[in-house]
Amino acid sequence: MQNGIWLWDALANEWIKFAAQVIDKRITATGQVVTGHVDLHWILSNPSAGSSDFSVTDDTDGAGAVKFDHFDTTRDSHILHLDPPMHFTNGIHVSVLTNYTSLIFGYA
Repeated sequence: MQNGIWLWDALANEWIKFAAQVIDKRITATGQVVTGHVDLHWILSNPSAGSSDFSVTDDTDGAGAVKFDHFDTTRDSHILHLDPPMHFTNGIHVSVLTNYTSLIFGYA
């Protein structure tokens, strides 16, 4: 858990400390990350091969519309910062996870 994170304020042209209690969770397969109202701040992606992709939905079963997806052509890890954070009403569900060792979600 992080007790605040640094975010770039483009209007003020400076870094500010965000007061959120960010929780991190690592997943290695499709399924539910968390249920309920949450804000997703970042995702750390760890591809195991090129041509890897994942999709995230705002529901509890993965049957809803894709809210966020990402495709990697290399095995390089990435931190995907969502600024502003992406709001999920029903929960974060990973519906597709192809060629990834793991994903780590930072949410509050």
